[in-house]
Amino acid sequence: MGLGEVFKQSFKDYKLNFKLILKIFLWLSVVPYILFTIFFALIGDSVPGMSIFQGSSIETVPLASLSLGTGIIFAIVLIINLFIGAWFYLSLYYSLIHNKKGKMSFSETAKKSLTYFWRALFISLIITLIIIFPGTLLGLTIAFWKSIPLIIGILLILSFIAFLIYMVYLLIQFVFSYYILLGENKKAIESLKTSKALVKGRWWLVLAYVLLTILIIITFSLVFAIPQLIIGAIAGLTLLATQNIVLRFILNIISYIIGLAANIALIPFVILFFKNLYLELKGEKKE
Repeated sequence: MGLGEVFKQSFKDYKLNFKLILKIFLWLSVVPYILFTIFFALIGDSVPGMSIFQGSSIETVPLASLSLGTGIIFAIVLIINLFIGAWFYLSLYYSLIHNKKGKMSFSETAKKSLTYFWRALFISLIITLIIIFPGTLLGLTIAFWKSIPLIIGILLILSFIAFLIYMVYLLIQFVFSYYILLGENKKAIESLKTSKALVKGRWWLVLAYVLLTILIIITFSLVFAIPQLIIGAIAGLTLLATQNIVLRFILNIISYIIGLAANIALIPFVILFFKNLYLELKGEKKE
C-alpha cells in the first residue's frame, strides 16, 4: 500500500465512521464546551472561549478575587475538563481502530475506551517529558544567560540542539504507541517498545509521513483560521464600538462552529491516516 492507497483507505474509513465521529464530538466536545462556558460565565466577568481540543483560553476569569471554595471548584472543573479531553481522544482512537463495520455505538466506544485510560495516560506522560526537557533546558539558558559564562551558555545551547534532535528521534519511534495500545491491548511500556521496533529501519520514511501530515494540517488549518480571525476582529471591534455583547457572543459562536468543523474534518482523518500507515508497516514487518 503506497501513499495514495493510505490516503484512499483513510477517506474510506472516515466515511464509514462519520456518524460515530459526530456523536463523539457532540457528547465529548460540544456539550462539555457549553457546560464549561456556562460555568465560567457564572464565576467570571465574561464568557470564555473554551475548547477541549484547541486548549482552554479563559478570557477574563478574575482568579485573584476567587474565594478558597470557588477556587477549589474552579480547579476541580479544570481537572474534569482535562479528563474529558483525554476521554474524547481515547474514544476517537478506539472507534477509528475498532469500528471496522461501522456498527459501533457511542456508548460502547465511550465505555471501552476508558479501560485504556491509565495506560494511555502513562504513554502521554512519557511523551510529554520527552517534549518538555529540551524546552526546559532552553528556558533556563535564556533566563540565566546574562549571569553565566559565555562558554557555559554556548554549551547549554548546543545541549538544547542535541536534546531537540533526540526528542524528534524518540517521538518518531513512539508515534504508533497509541495504536498498538488500543489495537493490540498491550501494556504501556510494551506499546512503546513495539512502536520502536516497528519504526526501526523505517525512521526516515515515518518522519517524511509525519512532516507531510504537519504540512497538510498547517495548510488545512489556515483555510479555517482566516475566517476565524476575521470574525474575531469584527467581534472585538463591535464590542469596542457599540458594547454589543450579544452580537459579539453570536460572532464567537460562529467562530467556534468554524473551528469545530475544521476539527471534525482534520483530527479523525489524521488518526486514520496513521492507523493505516501503522497497519501497512505492521503487515510489511510480518512479511
